[in-house]
Amino acid sequence: MADRLTLRLRLQTKIILLMVLIVVTVAVAFTYLDLKLSERALDEDLRGRALIFAEELAAAVGDRTELGNATLLQGIISRVMEARRNIRQIDILVAERNRLRLVASSRPERPVSLTRKAQRAVIRGQAASELVQGPAGRGWEVVAPIRLGGQVVGATAVVFSLRRFDETAAHARWQSLMLSATTVLVILVLMTLFLRRTVERPLRRLMEGMRRVQAGDLTTQIEPQTTDELGELAHHFNRMIASVREGHEQNRQLFERIQRLNEELQEKVEAATSELAARNAELHRTNQALFSIQRRVSQADRLALAGRLAATFAHEIGTPLHSLAGHLELLEKELSDGAVPHQRDRLGIVRSQIDRIVEAVNGLLSLSRPQQGRLEALDLNRVVRETGALIQPALAARQISLQMELSPVPLPVYGDVRRLEQVFLNLMTNAVDAMQEGGRLIARTSGVDATVVATVEDTGVGIAPEDLRRIFNPFFTTKEIDRGTGLGLFVCEQILKEHQGKISVESEPGKGTRVIVSLPRREGALAG
Repeated sequence: MADRLTLRLRLQTKIILLMVLIVVTVAVAFTYLDLKLSERALDEDLRGRALIFAEELAAAVGDRTELGNATLLQGIISRVMEARRNIRQIDILVAERNRLRLVASSRPERPVSLTRKAQRAVIRGQAASELVQGPAGRGWEVVAPIRLGGQVVGATAVVFSLRRFDETAAHARWQSLMLSATTVLVILVLMTLFLRRTVERPLRRLMEGMRRVQAGDLTTQIEPQTTDELGELAHHFNRMIASVREGHEQNRQLFERIQRLNEELQEKVEAATSELAARNAELHRTNQALFSIQRRVSQADRLALAGRLAATFAHEIGTPLHSLAGHLELLEKELSDGAVPHQRDRLGIVRSQIDRIVEAVNGLLSLSRPQQGRLEALDLNRVVRETGALIQPALAARQISLQMELSPVPLPVYGDVRRLEQVFLNLMTNAVDAMQEGGRLIARTSGVDATVVATVEDTGVGIAPEDLRRIFNPFFTTKEIDRGTGLGLFVCEQILKEHQGKISVESEPGKGTRVIVSLPRREGALAG
């Protein structure tokens, strides 16, 4: 009984609860949306009716004489209030010097309080409405102008009660709740019966067979009663027990054979010397094999180094090619449409990327004899801006907006422009990869004392705290195998060290990542 209860709690109940949760969620969501849409539609319908009634009441006021006769207007209000039970209050006002003065009201002690917006609308000859909440419940407060000879001479203000509508809506919500509860109860009963017949009983028979096998009965067999996966599981169980039974018999025979061999071994002590010699020879061969393995390990280290060089090459050439392909695609589309206003700029970008590829290849081939990059006076704003232009096709393809917040004044630094472009291109590419379904990429620059700072911020998936400590390690990556080598941030850090700069990363999973790059300010670098 305990095992049966455990089975239900672990499988049947979980499945039932999952189904109930799904059904309840869907039912509640659809019921809520249906009720909200219905209530909104009815609200708008009642608002329209209220406006029409207010305009009709305004049209019923005959002339200026009637508008000035408070007793006559009060009688009209009384008759309308008796005929229309859903009307909470009626006020009739006269226009004087762009203001509205109360003439008659069903509640003169508490007239309708019109907003300035509503009064201005009436003076302009427009009707206005507002949903209000009072002690008697919700209501539509509508006001319509009274026109005589094309001129606005007054207004009618009517408050329509929504009490009956709210009571009907509450009753409908209660009915929907009861229907959802009944549906969940029916599904719960049906799922319980279905799982008990198709899952619980076969699994209980299987568990009973396992207990018999555990007790040592290797002749146990389970009769499959279904043709589904549980029936197939019973077949596999029977075959497994048969294999165990055969293995048990083989082990018994092997044990008997070992006993005979031990007896023979004791009678052949003299063969121990020759056996020892054979073991020594075996040890010699093992040492030879170990030496061979050591040589192979050394070769593997060299291959690993070659693999790192290849990975570096792939990373260095992959990012420019990605940008190059995007610009070429844009150029092809523009040429095909016959409109090529940016042809020269696009070709210039293609040429610059080809130069980057050639430089990356040359750098890889000359790793054994590294050379110092060409340092020159640079404006960090220009480096970030041009890098943003390079990454623009990838941003458009992912529906990512680029927000540039650059310093209004130049930020002078000394550096290798291509190496610094490589840093920001790597950072922006990482940001694009982190926003698979669109987002916002923000690039900022600023000057702080003797330091210039650039930040690249995205609204992507973020980085887990345990990964932040390792992101600058070579070959560490959180991307898929075919999308990253784990060298991007490592290369960025090395380049910035060459420029006496620093890099840091701040990230929160699910909200985005901010990369902060700082370089020493070189005052006077851009002079002349």
